[in-house]
This record gives sequence, C-alpha cells and structure tokens, in this order.
Amino acid sequence: MKLTDRKLECMEEVALAGALSTRRLDREYGPGWRVLVDAGMLRVTHTQGYGAVAVVTKKQREAYRYNGMLDTYPYISGPTSAANRALQNDLRAHLEEQGYRWAENTLKVSGLRDQSTNLIVSQTFRVPSKLAERLGDVSPRLPQSEPWQGPILASRGYPRLYATVGATGAQVARWYRYEHYHIDTWRHPMMVGLVRETPDVRAAVRRIEAAWRRAEVNERPRIMLIISA
Repeated sequence: MKLTDRKLECMEEVALAGALSTRRLDREYGPGWRVLVDAGMLRVTHTQGYGAVAVVTKKQREAYRYNGMLDTYPYISGPTSAANRALQNDLRAHLEEQGYRWAENTLKVSGLRDQSTNLIVSQTFRVPSKLAERLGDVSPRLPQSEPWQGPILASRGYPRLYATVGATGAQVARWYRYEHYHIDTWRHPMMVGLVRETPDVRAAVRRIEAAWRRAEVNERPRIMLIISA
C-alpha cells in the first residue's frame, strides 16, 4: 500500500510517541489515519480509563528491526502501559502549548538487569520563558553533570510531571515524598497529571499543602494538578 506523506507523518508520530489516543489522531489527522490500522502498521487497544489508544504493531516493529531502526522507537504493548503513555503524551502537548519546554523523560529501571525500560516515571520540563525571567538563573538547557559528580537531582526552572491513568492519593503522596526537597530548587510546584480530579487525590493534595503551611517555611504551592483535555 502506497501511503501519502501525511499518513507517513502520522505513523512516525505514533512510533516516536509510543502510544497516542485515537481522539488525538482523529483531531490531528482526521479519520484517514485508520488506513494504517488496515495496513497492519498500527493497532488500536481499548484501555481502561483512557479509551482507545493507537500503538505500533509487532509486524511494523519487525520492519523497523529489519531496517536497523528498532532502537529509535519505544516499545509499548499492554493496555495499561499504552494508556499511561498516551496520557503522558497528551499532557506534554498541553504543557508545550502553555509555553513549557520538554527536557527529558525519567524511565523506569528494570530490577533484573538495572536497565532502563520504556516506561516513563516522570517528565522534566523547562518553565515558560517569562517565568524563567522572573526566577532568574534558569539554564537554557537542563544541566548535565560530569560522571564523577553524580546525577543532578534538581535544577531551577525544571520541574517534573508525574502522571498515570487512575492515579490515587497514595501515589501522589509517594511522588511528593520523593520530590518535596526539590520543589524549592525548581521554584515551581511538582506537577501531577490526571484524567480527572478525584476526591481521593484532592484530599491528598490538601493534606500536603496544609502540612506545608503549618511548617511556616514559605507559601509557595507544592503541587500543581493538570487535567488532561
């Protein structure tokens, strides 16, 4: 099947993203992108909590392997992983529309071989330019350390976003425990992306903010909730 440049662009976007919601593809490309499903290049998986999501098929990954391109694209297969990645990609697009600039993904590490997987734990963004000017001393790029220095755990103006479909208040509390020392370095709240704001998550955020106010350190908000469109 001969594909138009527009269809090839769609294929490349899904492959690089790992997973994208069909809502987003319909919005960006119209219904015509579904010929990629008919051609066996994409498949649609129906996820719990984020609807229909498009991912690359095994057949297409074999084509990438044959052409020596397999490592270029993340491998996302199960419905939960696909839903989380699609949500994370939608949130990234939303933040970029607000002037944030994506800097890097932190990937989950496999305990067996101590190797990175394709699962995103968090995403780091540079704050919008006007906010960076107000904060002052924000590096134009995410600072990288020398090997002997160890990792740079936080940098001014580079907050992290955490997001999973069905995130709970307990998850938000765990993310906060890991990042709460970094928030003042960022000069920006920790970002939490959600499909919808649940009472459980709302209560967890209120507890965190109330505890911070009682400590009387400063009045800077600790958590920013972002709802996926």
